[in-house]
Amino acid sequence: MSKIENLEIKVIDEIGRENISDLTQDYAEIGLDFFIDNEALKDIPVFGTFYKIYKTANNIKDQIFLKKLYAFLFHLKQIPQDKRIKFINTLDYSEKTKQETGQKLLLLIDKLDDFDKPKILSNLLKATIEEKIDYKQFLKLSNVVCNAYIGDLNEFHNNQVLSMDLKERLYNLGIFSLILKNIDSRGFPIQSRSWNFQGNENKKQINIDLDSTKIDSRNKANFNLAIDFEINSIGKALLNYGLKNGS
Repeated sequence: MSKIENLEIKVIDEIGRENISDLTQDYAEIGLDFFIDNEALKDIPVFGTFYKIYKTANNIKDQIFLKKLYAFLFHLKQIPQDKRIKFINTLDYSEKTKQETGQKLLLLIDKLDDFDKPKILSNLLKATIEEKIDYKQFLKLSNVVCNAYIGDLNEFHNNQVLSMDLKERLYNLGIFSLILKNIDSRGFPIQSRSWNFQGNENKKQINIDLDSTKIDSRNKANFNLAIDFEINSIGKALLNYGLKNGS
């Protein structure tokens, strides 16, 4: 078995280890040079295996990956060990499925383009371990995080009122749904309809001229069609579990 295959299995095994608490240095306080020839890192059981392999490359890409991996594992230590072990045991792994799951996890970590995102990924895995979301939801939400701009995620989390531009970007990520509203000439909504398709999952383009489209030209109220977006179940799960404070 290759070193990479060993890593894919190792990352799953190490999630359940008690030694994960040995990651005491807050990732936010360390720079990339922390991962260059740092002999102390190779002695940390949960992280040392990865460090020994990646340190030999000694390039910026691998140093970035090590810091993202470190940040991900750093936040996992907040989850009690018995819960982590129970989660691993319930997955009913063979070596092949363990390798495939570890591979997906490492690929997700590698795709993260901001050092604040590993914490979100850890939060989502914690929600999976605590059975608040299932593994398929974890993968779907993790891919949303990978594809999102971190500034949009922060604004989504911190603000009650979102701009239409932001809601459209969140719609394209699949965490908001499109709503078509009937409004009267004064701009007041009369009724609305939610559409199930979300973002890039539906390739139809909807082009509507809000000034000229009439629901019924014979109606004296001069009804028009307006577009809006609302958070869907995927977005609520991301907000409640991935973007939560703490942990």
